[in-house]
Amino acid sequence: MIRIAIADDRTLIREGLKRIFEAEADLTTAIDAKDGHDLLHQLAVTECDVVVMDVSMPGPGFFDTLKKIRGRFEDVYVLVLSMHPEEEYAIRALREGARGYLHKDVDPDTLCEAVRRVASGGRYVTPRLGELLVRGLSGDGDAPAHDVLSDREFEVLRLVGSGLSTDDVGKRLSISPKTVATYRGRIKEKMGFENIAQIVRYVVEKSLQD
Repeated sequence: MIRIAIADDRTLIREGLKRIFEAEADLTTAIDAKDGHDLLHQLAVTECDVVVMDVSMPGPGFFDTLKKIRGRFEDVYVLVLSMHPEEEYAIRALREGARGYLHKDVDPDTLCEAVRRVASGGRYVTPRLGELLVRGLSGDGDAPAHDVLSDREFEVLRLVGSGLSTDDVGKRLSISPKTVATYRGRIKEKMGFENIAQIVRYVVEKSLQD
């Protein structure tokens, strides 16, 4: 039996995923987590094989959560299920230890197949993501401008660009407003932005909103 942790801040999404997994004889939901903190806490006390997690959740931040799972629970594999396009998140997620990346419009059969592949220690790469990986390795195509950012800077970029205040970004990522301001300054410097409006415009154009 493959034990799954579902991590998403939307109750309807979690309930829908549970119904999909419980309809399969070899899949079961072991953890139902609403944010990154909840997920990490439950992983520490509940055995699990695969985490199916969203990118946009409250808590320590997606990439920080991903790194902590990889560092603390070496036998637990992560499959990302996100509304964000593969071009903007997938390669970075794989680089940080995710075993697969699917868009939320995926059909249930493909999702279950991906869970099984990841649980067996493999990786699940869609044809689109495979193309992106090949292009990246061969040097074809241009990398997005935000590829110069660290994972934390990238998270601050998309939260600021989604309209969150400095205080709200800090609460969301469990960091101080002063630290948020420091990251925001680095983002401006690295990407050549002069003001918040340019950050917002970029985030909207790239569909990176939280």
